[in-house]
Amino acid sequence: MHTNGLWLIASLLAVAASTTPAAAQKPASRSASAPDTTVDALIRQLGDESYTVRDEATRALIARGGEIQALIRNRIAGETDLEVVYRLRHILDNIVTPPLAVLVVRTNADTRLSPGDVITHLAGRRVRNSGEFAQRLSAFPRGAVVRFLGRDGPGECGPIQLGQIDDVRDFVEPRGEILARVLRLYADGYAEKAYTQLSDLGPAIPQAELSSEL
Repeated sequence: MHTNGLWLIASLLAVAASTTPAAAQKPASRSASAPDTTVDALIRQLGDESYTVRDEATRALIARGGEIQALIRNRIAGETDLEVVYRLRHILDNIVTPPLAVLVVRTNADTRLSPGDVITHLAGRRVRNSGEFAQRLSAFPRGAVVRFLGRDGPGECGPIQLGQIDDVRDFVEPRGEILARVLRLYADGYAEKAYTQLSDLGPAIPQAELSSEL
């Protein structure tokens, strides 16, 4: 068996105990009393005179996740309102998995992060690798808010402190998606499927993306 896969068993035995259930990652549900929460209506609200309406519409669209990215791209191309364009780009930035990010391997339960989550933003700014993540997070002694893409779509949690993060690695496409899936599979108890997908990557996994012990 792949030596990397062997250590995956030992290293992730504690993952399930040290993380919260995946359900905790679900975006906040939208109010049932909202008059119109269709995507088109929410996009129109991005240009509303009220900041509160614009902000709530932005958050609601981010919560829709990657399924609306094609529509968002099309609207950006034809939009003339600069405020709306800015918000549409911000939404796109938060629902599409970037080519470079931070992959969660193991973290404390109270962070709401789980194995396989992809951290995209720290304190509102894009983060592109684990080294940058650690360096920037260390500058926030009281912690910082992180945005991530989990199995249930985009999420936000924090403030998180550096000591709460046990192990993160570089997320690099296209390998990152597979490694994220491997971590989620093992955390869910599907060890054989995890081994198979890990083996398909071959032995040459950069240490920055996944420890040589994995």
